[in-house]
Amino acid sequence: MDVGTLRKQLSTTVLADVYRFFRYALPDFVLNRIVRTMRRGQVRKATLYPFRLLASKLKRRPRRVMIDLVSVCNLRCPMCSVPPDIAIGATQKKHLDLVEFKRIADELEGHVTDLSLVYSGEPLLHPSFKEIVEYAKTRFYLSTISNGTVIKGGRLEALVDGIDYLQFSFDGLSKESYEKYRVGANYDSVLANVNAVIDAKQRAGLGLPVVTITFLVNSYNEDEVESARSYWLENRGVNYFFDKPINLNVHRRSDDKKEHDLVHWLPRKSKMTLYKTDEASGAIEVEKKRAPCSIVQTPVIRGDGEILMCCHDLNNSVKIGNIENNNLVELWGSQKYATIRERGANRQYPICKVCGK
Repeated sequence: MDVGTLRKQLSTTVLADVYRFFRYALPDFVLNRIVRTMRRGQVRKATLYPFRLLASKLKRRPRRVMIDLVSVCNLRCPMCSVPPDIAIGATQKKHLDLVEFKRIADELEGHVTDLSLVYSGEPLLHPSFKEIVEYAKTRFYLSTISNGTVIKGGRLEALVDGIDYLQFSFDGLSKESYEKYRVGANYDSVLANVNAVIDAKQRAGLGLPVVTITFLVNSYNEDEVESARSYWLENRGVNYFFDKPINLNVHRRSDDKKEHDLVHWLPRKSKMTLYKTDEASGAIEVEKKRAPCSIVQTPVIRGDGEILMCCHDLNNSVKIGNIENNNLVELWGSQKYATIRERGANRQYPICKVCGK
């Protein structure tokens, strides 16, 4: 049995849970959320965190809420999990108003500990990104994900001074492989931008934000995974590097392409895949998951205020309510929402059959 197969089999066991606790959760709690947050001058946030975390567990509230700041993107990645042309069609709203964001943040303060400032688009395209971070950074632990193309106009300072967890999507260690997937991005420019953020973090000397590089493994970059891991972890000193299996996302495409049209993206050598192949027909399909789904524990507020069951239900197939006329904390505690979460955790909705998580 190869290492990839073994890792996949162990990923849902108690052993994996114990490993993740000591490798990620415990150091994050002590170092990042307490010590480094205090060094940043956010003493109140760090002091209240253990109590708010305990309260969220006892009251069974979500620890984190995703807020869709922007429903547009400047790239056209062929297997985007939240395609911008579909996202803007669903919400009819390019970005969340600053006033509305402040209202949502005020409503959630004291009830959740984390805000994830990203969903369907590139969050740094928001014209008030810096103001959003400034408003929320002392009250919540903030995370975001960026393609790294728009590090300008005060955004670098906002990332380094206010974001706690920063993830860059960087799929390749050569211009050819990177630009094959990140359509519309320039490899050299984005590499310089990401390194500028890392350098600024190191100059600040506070250990935050926690920087993660994610690398979607496909047939065009699978030979670069280990060299990329070495570059980012050893040469540049990022906190984490995660290689992830690519999802063809056939259920969320604006064209009529199917699995057989996109199969050329799937790795040929790597065992990191979400798919299995029928040996008789050669057809591929998403490998069914058996473990309960946990992502339903993180609600998503779409740009138009609709509350989504999870980050994969872009088209809002499971109706919950709108933040404009509902209090999320109260709604979360309702029997209706509890039933939705239970069914989602057990993968009972149609969207659950195709998402790949």
